[in-house]
Amino acid sequence: MAYARIYQVTDETVVQRLVGLAKHGRTRGWWTAYDSTVGPSAADIADAEDLATSIKTWQPNIIPGLLQTREYSTAIIGTRRILNPDPVDQVIELRERRKEVLERAGNAPQLWAIIGEGAILTDVGGPLLMGQQLQHLLNLSQRPNIAIQIMPFKAGVHLGMTGGFMVLGFDATLDGGIAYMENSGAGVFTDDPAEVRFHADGFSHLQAQALTTADTRTYLLSAISAG
Repeated sequence: MAYARIYQVTDETVVQRLVGLAKHGRTRGWWTAYDSTVGPSAADIADAEDLATSIKTWQPNIIPGLLQTREYSTAIIGTRRILNPDPVDQVIELRERRKEVLERAGNAPQLWAIIGEGAILTDVGGPLLMGQQLQHLLNLSQRPNIAIQIMPFKAGVHLGMTGGFMVLGFDATLDGGIAYMENSGAGVFTDDPAEVRFHADGFSHLQAQALTTADTRTYLLSAISAG
C-alpha cells in the first residue's frame, strides 16, 4: 500500500498494522489508479489523508487543496503545464477525489487550515472565480469538522514563512503521526517523532498568531463584499 511506501516499511508486523488501519471495506484505495500519471507523492498524500483522523495544514501562498473549488484548482494546476508533464485533467480529478474525505459520514477527519493572507489577496482566475473560492471557504468554515484561520500580513514574522506543511494524526492503531513538508519538487514525508513534534508545535504557534476562526469569517465576508 502507498502508506507503507511513505514509511519504507518492510517489517511484516508493522505492515499488517498499517493494513488494518486502512480497512475501509476495500483492498486498494481509489488513488492508486493515479500513481503512474500524477506521481507517487500526490497519491501518497491522498492515502495519508484518507487514513488520517486529523489534518493540520499551513499554506502561506495558496488555498489548501482540500478547500479549493474545482475552478480554482484548474487555474492553479494549469500553470504547471510549462514545467510539469503530468496530465492536468488527471491531477484535477485526483484533487477532486481527495476532497471527498471531508464528506465521509461519521468518520471524516478534523481539518484545521491556516492560510496566509497572500493566498486570499492573489487574484487567481479573476474576481468572479476568487469570489466563489472565498465563499466556498466561508461555507466550509461553518462545518463542525473544519476550522479555518487566516494569517494576516500584520501578524509580522512567524514560523511558517519558510513554506507550507501538513501534520496528520491517526487513531490509536498507529503510533504517532506524520508531517509533510512542501517544496518546489515532490515534497517530503517524515514520521520522525522529533520532526513531527516540531511541525505540530509550529502549527500551534501559527494558530496563536493568526486571526481567530470567528475573525476569519468576518474577514472573508468583508473580502467577498469588496470583490
